[in-house]
Amino acid sequence: MKPRLFLHVGQHKTGTTSIQGYLQHHEETLRAHGFWQPDRLGRPDGGFQRVGELIVTEGPEAFVAHLKRGHDGGAIIVSAENLSRVLARTHPEANAVITAHFDTTVILSMRRQDEMLESAFSQLVKFGRRLNIEKDDPYPFDYEPLVGQLVQDYGRDNVKLSLYGADRSLSPEAMLMRAVGGPELPPLERQANVRTHRRNLLFMSQLELKRRSIAKRLLAFLQDNPVIRDDGIRELSSVARRNALIAEHRDGNTRICEAFGLDADFMTAPVRDDGWFPARKISSREWADVMSGFLQPRHLGV
Repeated sequence: MKPRLFLHVGQHKTGTTSIQGYLQHHEETLRAHGFWQPDRLGRPDGGFQRVGELIVTEGPEAFVAHLKRGHDGGAIIVSAENLSRVLARTHPEANAVITAHFDTTVILSMRRQDEMLESAFSQLVKFGRRLNIEKDDPYPFDYEPLVGQLVQDYGRDNVKLSLYGADRSLSPEAMLMRAVGGPELPPLERQANVRTHRRNLLFMSQLELKRRSIAKRLLAFLQDNPVIRDDGIRELSSVARRNALIAEHRDGNTRICEAFGLDADFMTAPVRDDGWFPARKISSREWADVMSGFLQPRHLGV
């Protein structure tokens, strides 16, 4: 009999950080309930991203071997958001290898494209990427190929899909436990990524920083020193940009939701124009104040 495997594959920006911390924190309790977790290959935060990357660097057989190494019973459970990319976009041939060795259930969440735009853009500019939120796509917004590939390779009954944010009473951790038939355990303190205001993000998005460590230090400086003023609006992208994304993927989202019995209206409802206005451009004075303040040895780590 094949070992049972639960693969939580994301998507990105759907509470994965909290889920992975939860799995790590409750590892012993989950083990007592019949859920076993493989070694994380040195990840300190609970994620299995390095395990998922084995498919890319060493092949799917290495991934399978790692999951089996030390396994002494119980259902294997892994959470790695990079698997949504690896298994559905770059290395789908790995799915046949995985299903040959495991009785597999794949678990994932979809997030509204307008929310994904803001969240993925924020993450990438914090890493030093130069992007324009009105023109650049920071994430693959068409979810149909992803879901379709997983359904094709694992079977509809073995893919568990939820809508991120549709039920505010259901945390991502609770969603996962419900999908795998696990126990209800106390949630951890939320581990959401640090959010900064949109004009700080606008500033960061206009730089190309080759070293992520410098981008991280610059963001910390901006958060600790209110050199760039917050204008009180949350979203950086325009209402038109967000609604265009929703409209572009309305049919695909509807088909996915109908196939899984999910709320299509939640995914396809247009964004309301609630007084949004464009962020004011970063002034030359603000640029000068940031650079004069940040370019100090204590901020640069030298």
